[in-house]
Amino acid sequence: MDTRDPEAFRRLYREHHPTIRRFFAARVPACEVDDLAAETFLVAWRRAAQLPPRPLPWLLNVAVKLLANQRRKTERPTALFERLAGVSRLDEPARR
Repeated sequence: MDTRDPEAFRRLYREHHPTIRRFFAARVPACEVDDLAAETFLVAWRRAAQLPPRPLPWLLNVAVKLLANQRRKTERPTALFERLAGVSRLDEPARR
């Protein structure tokens, strides 16, 4: 797919959307699957000129990166809470 050809994109979507959904369904809660799959194809639409002749590995690579970003985003608040819990309060006297 060399340009943003809507019909070519529809074919790409119809052919590979089920696989991308299964990829996410095996790794994230069901409520996140459709959003992540949609985001994968949004990247494909934006980078249509970069799509190789066999696009599934490319799409899966995008999906892996989106999954990593999603995990970092959801784990960040927990990690911050744990770091802050380990810090002593500034208004408490230092213990020796």
